Amino acid sequence: MGRERFDSLQTAGHPWFSILTRTGVFKGKENHDEFPADLVVDTVEEAVDYVLKKELIS
Repeated sequence: MGRERFDSLQTAGHPWFSILTRTGVFKGKENHDEFPADLVVDTVEEAVDYVLKKELIS
């Protein structure tokens, strides 16, 4: 999970799931063109909720 466009996105990939948050430096609505995150959310809480739901259901 990162808050900047390149934060961890370059190294994320299978089996990792990348989440970009619109907090801190990154405020854009778009995903990164070259290294897109798997999910873009507004808050860290949204990211954590997503991970918990995904992991607890899987």
